[in-house]
Amino acid sequence: MKNKKYNPKTLSYKIWIEFAKILIILFIVLFILNITIIEKNRSDGMYEKLRAFAITSEYYDLEGVLDDNENSRLPVFFTIKLNESRSIIEDIVINDFAKETYFHHLLEDQILNKISNLIVKDTDKHTQGKISHSFSDYYYYSVLSDNNTITVYVLKTNDSILDFFIMLILIGVLLSFLFIISRNAAKKIAAPIQELKGFATEIASKNWDYSIELSDTVEVNDLIYGLKEMSKSLKEADNREREFLQSVSHDLKTPVMIIKGYIEAVKDGKYNTEDIEFLNIITDESNRLERKIIQLLRLNALDHVQRDKSTWEEVSIDRMIKNLVKKYKIICPNINWQLNLQQLEIIGDVESLLVAFENILDNQIRFAKKQIKIHISNKNEIIISNDGPLISIENPEDLFESHTKDKQGNFGLGLAIVKRVIRIHDGDIHVSNSENGVEFSILFNRSTNY
Repeated sequence: MKNKKYNPKTLSYKIWIEFAKILIILFIVLFILNITIIEKNRSDGMYEKLRAFAITSEYYDLEGVLDDNENSRLPVFFTIKLNESRSIIEDIVINDFAKETYFHHLLEDQILNKISNLIVKDTDKHTQGKISHSFSDYYYYSVLSDNNTITVYVLKTNDSILDFFIMLILIGVLLSFLFIISRNAAKKIAAPIQELKGFATEIASKNWDYSIELSDTVEVNDLIYGLKEMSKSLKEADNREREFLQSVSHDLKTPVMIIKGYIEAVKDGKYNTEDIEFLNIITDESNRLERKIIQLLRLNALDHVQRDKSTWEEVSIDRMIKNLVKKYKIICPNINWQLNLQQLEIIGDVESLLVAFENILDNQIRFAKKQIKIHISNKNEIIISNDGPLISIENPEDLFESHTKDKQGNFGLGLAIVKRVIRIHDGDIHVSNSENGVEFSILFNRSTNY
């Protein structure tokens, strides 16, 4: 599939286009109305005027009664003399008023002949119609027939097409003015957006102290508040990341320095490579270093687990906990395990869930004195508690932050991984002090149990 090509436009151009669309739609609506309802009403009015004139002209001499301006809008009439078969025009008689008003030029004579020929071809005794001279001039005519004599009443008028040309010109002028208005409006709208762009750029550069003034627009202020909250969250995340990196660097540096120190001692001849205690120290520190690196890799791999859910499958949490407890009973025979597990199945990533429950049980074993309890209710809630010492930090929830250290100085990578995994699987995890120790509560919001 080809990538979609984007062709961004300026804000002023988009505003102008919207104005233009409205004007064009209005023009089309008016044009349709003109050629249908308005034109019909206009034509009916013209024919009615011609019929009324036909009646009054028989009784009044209209010539000289009206001034020149009114004469130009007054209907005129002429007569057509036909032969016996009514197929040939023998004579056309134009009264003086008609000659002075309409038919004193060659072009008007052509119009007169055209109307006459149309009438002769029409077999009706009383007919009416309209012919065009140009985009601006139209001639409406109405006919009264008496044997071989036909009286034709004509009214010359300007048709609406000329009005639409004028309207089109006015629309063009109006669009020009709208272009100027849209540019000014766009500048006013874009000004705070440019400031927001600068603010976002400063945030991207981690200039957390950069501030921006509020606007006089409510919507822009909402965006400013949102960006400020984002800046605050990013600043806190940046501080946590810095502390985390410092902690990780220190914790990784310690076993490396110990291993390096013992290797230097061997090179200097201070230790014998067959010294078991010496080898055990190097092995322990190597294992410690390996565990920390594995935890870091697991934490980083969770982003992929969250994005790609194609490998997710049905996971039995109660069965997973039972299998882990069997393994830990062998490793830690002095711990009394009390299990009350209802069936709980969710859709998720098996490997990451296994790591999460391994980490939380490792934490329980590290601090438990004699007993660990695990309970799964029929509401998809898992309670894991131990009888160890209470949490001494002010906010127990900070244990799930990767930069937090426990009493032994270990940073909270294990519990941070637990929280990330539970959140990825649409769950929540909390920790609190209880009467007899520390209690972890895990609640999955969705499961396959019904």
